[in-house]
Amino acid sequence: MGRRTRTGNAGFWCGRGAVLAALTSVLLLSAPVGAQQPPPRGPGADPLRTSPAAPLEVPDYRNALRQTVTALGTFARNKNPYFSIVSRSGLGLIVKGEYEVKLEELKRLRTTDGLQVPVEPAGTVMRQYAKLIDGVILDGQFCVEIPTASAAFVQMLRETGLTVLSADHCSTPQTLPDAYRTARRQGIIPHLDAGRGPLKDLSMAAVINENADNVVTLADGRNFLLLDSNSGAPSKKHWLDQLQATNFDIIAIDPFYRDVEPLTPAEVRALKFKKLGARRLVLARMDITHAFDTKYYWKSDWKVGEPRWLELPILSQPGAFEVQYWNPEWQAILGKTFAGIMDLGFDGVVLEGLDVYRAREAAAPIK
Repeated sequence: MGRRTRTGNAGFWCGRGAVLAALTSVLLLSAPVGAQQPPPRGPGADPLRTSPAAPLEVPDYRNALRQTVTALGTFARNKNPYFSIVSRSGLGLIVKGEYEVKLEELKRLRTTDGLQVPVEPAGTVMRQYAKLIDGVILDGQFCVEIPTASAAFVQMLRETGLTVLSADHCSTPQTLPDAYRTARRQGIIPHLDAGRGPLKDLSMAAVINENADNVVTLADGRNFLLLDSNSGAPSKKHWLDQLQATNFDIIAIDPFYRDVEPLTPAEVRALKFKKLGARRLVLARMDITHAFDTKYYWKSDWKVGEPRWLELPILSQPGAFEVQYWNPEWQAILGKTFAGIMDLGFDGVVLEGLDVYRAREAAAPIK
């Protein structure tokens, strides 16, 4: 799809004055030290870059992403304490990683003030982060050869107070009941479909164990719908009518129809009731580490490096680009989008793209 400039809809997300200023000011705190320039790429790149202010500084990409999510969660809590924050994947943000331990040890070796603060071990729960999210979605847990998370890790997530959801594409309808029973035994709220990849329409989705009760928190849910695209729907009305005719307890959808037309508050409100009449939760999907040339914010003259935070195209996903997610200009876009989602009346947000720190850490190894 060619690049298009968003005009009329872009204004929908603007004009929030002090609200956006407050969110943006918090987001700007999340830039990793030493990461003001693009990370080194390709074999032989020097992982240690020099600058007058911070010689030989290794960027902390993981913590920068963690701080971005924390900033969004803090803003949401202050505006609406019942607004749910759900991370999709990004399990390495919930606990400290080996890379972070090495980075802290490196910094401690360079400390000249004589203080020797103990370094917490890998696997330590990052409690400030965990307190500002409400749940986590595991992509592939029951219909895959190797589950995304071990039983012990799932138990740790639940003990931390997080609601655990999963998204599984099970290939055939016959496998869905067993996958559902396994998920519920483990205390996981599952999305299950009979497809082989990201769900783009409702034809393969399955509502197992329909629930006549009101669902007002994530933990109340018994089943879950994660719709990765609405591009297959012939019209916005058709798409919304299909969603309203379901009895899923929790649905996670794009807040735009085909990336162009935003939902209205009235449309979001109508989706909050299952076909049988009980209340459900409606979450908006939001990728915070990638830019897309179909989104409302895209400008026709953008290209790699212009703006400077727009990095490499993703070859497996035409129209998608890596971004410097700590860059102030990108974070201003995040702030507008996040505030707009809240203003539409969604019950929460699913934050996506949370595994990108892995490639950046791999490109800047600590030896």
